[in-house]
Amino acid sequence: SFHFTCVVELADQSISMISASLMPYKNHRVLFIDKGQTGGHAEEITEMLKQLDLEPIVVKDESQVPPPEIQDPTGKDSGHAYDVIIVDSVDTARNLRTYDEFKYIPIVLLCPVVSVSLKSALDLGITSYMTTPCQPIDLGNGMLPALEGRSTPITTDHTRSFDILLAEDNDVNQRVAVKILEKCNHGVTVVSNGLQAVEAIKKRRYDVILMDVQM
Repeated sequence: SFHFTCVVELADQSISMISASLMPYKNHRVLFIDKGQTGGHAEEITEMLKQLDLEPIVVKDESQVPPPEIQDPTGKDSGHAYDVIIVDSVDTARNLRTYDEFKYIPIVLLCPVVSVSLKSALDLGITSYMTTPCQPIDLGNGMLPALEGRSTPITTDHTRSFDILLAEDNDVNQRVAVKILEKCNHGVTVVSNGLQAVEAIKKRRYDVILMDVQM
């Protein structure tokens, strides 16, 4: 392990920092299934989505979800109604994936305490997850990969491979994580501490970096 001290400026938390990236997705529709597990922050999340120029559709459970297809005046389907789904529990995400119409819509998980394994997140197509409460810029950064991946079907058969950097100082945890990731057809580079991780990303680009929060 190692430690260091540095002086940094506070990051700009204004929405303007993420607005340009979200501009192509203005007025995209976000289905928010609010089962009351966000720690009382559902209304804040809804308002933040509006601030991000996204259109939230809020329901209390799956049974209240409006028809997923948009119909033109003649009654013909003209496109999918939802670009991203926000859920407040893994169980809700798992249940949604049993419906054909929701299999390929990216999911964002929001709850006070996130407890989901990497494998479950990959299997369920959870593109990002974060704890509540959160700031608008945090929500925007979480929504961005989901919106970007909207047109890409979720590959639950693990045919999509990622180049992953794993920073973990425990040998047992290293072996377990590598076994799970390689089983999902991902390439894994292992380092033992944060300093080695910094050196590794200087040498090459990784799709995903997995790091202990203490690093």
